[in-house]
Amino acid sequence: LLVMLAPNALIKSAKLGKEQTFKAFGVGVLTVIAASIGSLILMLTVVGIPLAMITLAALVMFLFVGKVFTAVWLTSYFCKFKKKLNRVKLFGGISLALFAYYFLSFIPILGWVVNLILFMIGVGSWMLLEIEYLKFLKSKKML
Repeated sequence: LLVMLAPNALIKSAKLGKEQTFKAFGVGVLTVIAASIGSLILMLTVVGIPLAMITLAALVMFLFVGKVFTAVWLTSYFCKFKKKLNRVKLFGGISLALFAYYFLSFIPILGWVVNLILFMIGVGSWMLLEIEYLKFLKSKKML
């Protein structure tokens, strides 16, 4: 679905993750930690419980969609994305990368650690893309 709706955003996040891998990993770790701790703190107040539920829902969304961004990041190492985008090629690359990602998770301990690292890079590249969009909107005085 993301390949059909937002292929350029996927490719841009892959490029950000590829150019700034360690930064993407750090941003991914901070995003997951901040969302977890923030939702726990919000649950301590009665007013914050709905906000905590929204934050937890966003965290669950990160768990599912972050794997797609990880797959796009992995695909960017094997496929060269050009101006004219071939969505079938992108979808096939993402499918193979997701298959490898899930296959790797069957390896005890080492596979889990590698999956966690790859997942954090995927979430981080997604957040770097969002930060870049926010900077663009602020530069155009739209936000």
